[in-house]
Amino acid sequence: MIRALLAREAGPLVLFCVSLRESYYAKFGFRRVGMSDLPAAFKFKYALGWFFARFFKRKLIVMTRSVK
Repeated sequence: MIRALLAREAGPLVLFCVSLRESYYAKFGFRRVGMSDLPAAFKFKYALGWFFARFFKRKLIVMTRSVK
């Protein structure tokens, strides 16, 4: 499913995931970025996700994949 998304998406991608999945998404060219690298439109969504991740004792991270 990820390969299909990457094949049709022309622009950069941003995703939120739990830190346990970082190595999986790195295989597809995603890299971890900090909150300051996050587009403004995503900052509230990240804060909301962070809250729920903490509730379930998980660490939420942001990853991005640039166009090659």
